[in-house]
Amino acid sequence: MGHPTLPPELTQAPAQRPGVATIATTPEWFEWWLQAFGTPQCGVWQTADAHLRVPYRLERDVIAGVPVMTARGATNDHTPRYDVLGEPFDPLPQLRAAGSDLSASVLRFDYVSDASRLMLALRERARAEGLLWHLDFCEASPWVDCTGDWDQYWLDRGKTRQTWARKERKLMEREGATFHVVTERAELDEVFEEVLEVEASGWKGREGTAIHQQPDTLAFYTALARGCAERGWLRLFLLRHEGAIVAFQLCTCLAGTVSMLKIGFREEHARTSPGQVLQTRILRWAFAESDITAFDLLGGGGEAFGTKLKWANRVEILHTVRVFRPTPASALAWARYVAGPAVKQRLRRPASAAADPDGAADKGTDTSGKGGNVA
Repeated sequence: MGHPTLPPELTQAPAQRPGVATIATTPEWFEWWLQAFGTPQCGVWQTADAHLRVPYRLERDVIAGVPVMTARGATNDHTPRYDVLGEPFDPLPQLRAAGSDLSASVLRFDYVSDASRLMLALRERARAEGLLWHLDFCEASPWVDCTGDWDQYWLDRGKTRQTWARKERKLMEREGATFHVVTERAELDEVFEEVLEVEASGWKGREGTAIHQQPDTLAFYTALARGCAERGWLRLFLLRHEGAIVAFQLCTCLAGTVSMLKIGFREEHARTSPGQVLQTRILRWAFAESDITAFDLLGGGGEAFGTKLKWANRVEILHTVRVFRPTPASALAWARYVAGPAVKQRLRRPASAAADPDGAADKGTDTSGKGGNVA
C-alpha cells in the first residue's frame, strides 16, 4: 500500500502515542510469537551482555540473480508494531554485529514507530557513526487519543456519528444487548471457544483464514490471550444479544494504550451492525477510564482502513527500516530498494518539476535519501 494522503490533524504527535507502549514490543509477545510461528530460521540475537536483543527471522532474497541474506524482524500479518528489546542501544556496532553473526547483508524491520527504541537510536546516532540505513513507508495506523473530552470527540465524528448512535440505541436500548469486558483468565476460558466461533462465522471462515482453522495462529492467540489475562493486560470486549456473543474485540491494555488485535461479529446479525455498536461502547468506556490515553485501531488497508479513519483522531505512520552492511550483496540491495526507486521517481516527475532547478516543485516528495545516511 502506498503512503495514503491524510489530513494534517490526524498526524499530530501528542506526548503519548501507541508506539510508545504496545504489547507487540514486549519480550512476552516475541516469546508467544516465536513459539507459534517460529522456524529454524527464527530466533533472538543478543549482545554478549544481553542488554540488546533483536528478534528475527532469516530469509533469502534474490536480486539480479544474486542471493542476498536478509535478517528481518520477527513479524508477520499478526504484528501491529516492532521494536528491538533492551537498553542501551548503539546502532553501528550492534546492528553490524547482528548482521555479521546472522550472515545477513541486510537487516529489515517492518512496522517501526518513530517512538521506538530502534528509530530513536538510528536518528540520534547513526548519521554521525556512518551507518547506512533507509526508511520506506510501511503502513498508516489509525488511533484514538482518549485524553480529551468525549463529547467533543463524538461531535468531531460528523454525520457518521448519527448513524452509529442510531444503531447503538436500537441494539442496546430496544433489543437489550449488553456490553462486557473480560480481563480474568477464568472468564476468558469460559468464552474463548465462542469468540473463535464468532470470528469464523463470516468471510474468514469461508476463506479458511479464521484463527481456529490455522494451528499456528490458534496457538499464538491462545497463548497471547491467556498470558495477557494472567498479567492483567487482557481486555476482551464482548457484545451479547439474547445471551449469545454477537461481536467481540480481542484487545490488550499496557501503559495506558489499548491495542485492538482481533475483531469479529456474527454474520447473521450484520444488519444491526454489532461491530460498530461494540466499537462505540468501547470508546465510551476508554474515554471514561482515567488511565487510558490511547486506543490503537492498528493499520491495514482496504475498506477496513477507511472505516478506522472515521473513528480515528490521530494516525501514526509506521516505517520499514533497512540497514545495510558493507558487503557486495548489500550494495545490490541498496540499488534495488533505494537507488533504483529514487531514479524511477525522478524520471516520473512532471515537466514542471523537471524545469525547476531548485527542486521547489518537488519539495517533500523525494524520499530516496530519507534516513538513508552515509557519513
